[in-house]
Amino acid sequence: MPRHKNHRHFYDSALQSFEKLSTFEKAVTIVGSIEPITSIPQVYLIYSLQSAEELSLFTWAFGVFSTSLWLVYALYKKSWPLITSSFLWLAADIPIVVAIIMYG
Repeated sequence: MPRHKNHRHFYDSALQSFEKLSTFEKAVTIVGSIEPITSIPQVYLIYSLQSAEELSLFTWAFGVFSTSLWLVYALYKKSWPLITSSFLWLAADIPIVVAIIMYG
């Protein structure tokens, strides 16, 4: 099967899962997907100032660890809202952990 058809199946499946959610679950999914984006200014600030001295490596590393567990759980449960939110949080938190190691 061509690659694009597999991608289409993934998006169709995710959309069908989203459509089955209640209005409240849809709202939580949307907010949970937007919330990690609020970390972008923090990431930008750390990298532009090349300073992360005031941030705790333990706190952010534990956040990556716990979010990774949530992602594994979400994949096990095939919960698209949790998968999306966990993936986005990892995408926001991992650069902060790297910056703390580099600049902390």
